Amino acid sequence: QYGPIFTVFALGNRFTFVTEEEGIEAFLTSKDIDFEQAVQQTVQRTTSVPAEIFYLNHSRLYSMMKGKMGTSRLYLFARTLCQELHEHMDYLGTAGTENLSDLIRSVMYPATVNILFGKDVCPTNKSDIKEFEEHFQKYDEDFEYGSQMPEYFMRKWSKSKKWLLKVLEKVVADAERANPSESNSKVAFWTLAFILSHPSIYKNIMEDLVSVFGKAGKENIEISEDDLKKLILIKWCTLEAIRLRSPGAITKKVVTPIKIQTFTIPAGDMLMLSPYWVHRNPKYFPDPETFKPDRWKEANLEKNAFLDGFVAFGGGKHQCPGRSVKQLGFIYS
Repeated sequence: QYGPIFTVFALGNRFTFVTEEEGIEAFLTSKDIDFEQAVQQTVQRTTSVPAEIFYLNHSRLYSMMKGKMGTSRLYLFARTLCQELHEHMDYLGTAGTENLSDLIRSVMYPATVNILFGKDVCPTNKSDIKEFEEHFQKYDEDFEYGSQMPEYFMRKWSKSKKWLLKVLEKVVADAERANPSESNSKVAFWTLAFILSHPSIYKNIMEDLVSVFGKAGKENIEISEDDLKKLILIKWCTLEAIRLRSPGAITKKVVTPIKIQTFTIPAGDMLMLSPYWVHRNPKYFPDPETFKPDRWKEANLEKNAFLDGFVAFGGGKHQCPGRSVKQLGFIYS
């Protein structure tokens, strides 16, 4: 209703949103906008990394993480992730009633952190695991606010941030001693919610699982990459849930005035791209409000090529380096 390009003034910043094809193309490819400058202050506020350290190391760290978590290295994560999920599922027991979102968090948070940062990062007893989940959840849910507002306005979030940083400081120290030379529960929640809301899809998935693993009752099933290739419907469901429930916005900073359509966007603006809106463009996604996993038949997922208009993992030079590992975790859960 505000047109293809509009600006929001908030918290002392100009956030200019682009919503149509020309603006999206400029956001993804233009050299007049910069990702690092857009996120530097956010990183400083949310992780306490100073600007000079960020600019010195960001490109190298991004390249390293992209290499370590790429598609060709998924086999290094698969077995361990499967074991981690089994271990944390055991804490839940075999019966009971619990909020679906809380259940997924209790499994996904510690399993994912242990995979990325090491086995000893997360606590092992139930009370300590609960404390970890509470801090992780608070930090995660208020991340967008914490990235823009002074910490004295967000005391609970700041407390959780410092608690998590202290945990990660131990990881770094342990890693340096041992080897000196050298997410995402929300998606899992929405994937399960959509599947359970569509009985025919649920039925097809259960049939696929039985055909690959046999009837329910086996303990500690080992899931291989070959198994995942046979469960393509689950991957489609995951990507469709991401399409429909991608939150927030992607941002880059305008460093040189840029013209998009009839508008000239000045230097200093934060150029914004909303996955929520882009993913509801019928040009890219016919019947956009409907959960239709089979639309992903057209994507070349073996080469990690998504459908046109799908921007949940960003685009251009700075796509999410861990997108392959994220998808693996979603599917396993």
